[in-house]
Amino acid sequence: MGHVWNTVLAIVVASLIVPAGILTIDYGLRYGGIEYRVSDEGNAIVAYDRLFRTRLWRIEPWDETGLRVEQKPIRRWIDTSRVVGHSDREIRLPHLRYPESILNVFNRRASNV
Repeated sequence: MGHVWNTVLAIVVASLIVPAGILTIDYGLRYGGIEYRVSDEGNAIVAYDRLFRTRLWRIEPWDETGLRVEQKPIRRWIDTSRVVGHSDREIRLPHLRYPESILNVFNRRASNV
């Protein structure tokens, strides 16, 4: 039985490291190349994927139902903010360190959480 514990320990360590690595790769592929822009007219937020050079979504001022900035410790650690409430769903804006420029598009204050 003494030799089995080395195998069990290797399986346990691998079962922790492999999912963490996969989640890190997934997060990087999803959000690593996204940048948020203010439209040319200055009245909409546009998510742009730099990797595929395409626009992902656009939020016009009339589509926005609520603005809020979450300041939770885990969100600060991964540089994620939830800022815009859309008519269909709430949209998370990853890698948004300074939400002021995005909030200025809608010309109103956000509620802080």
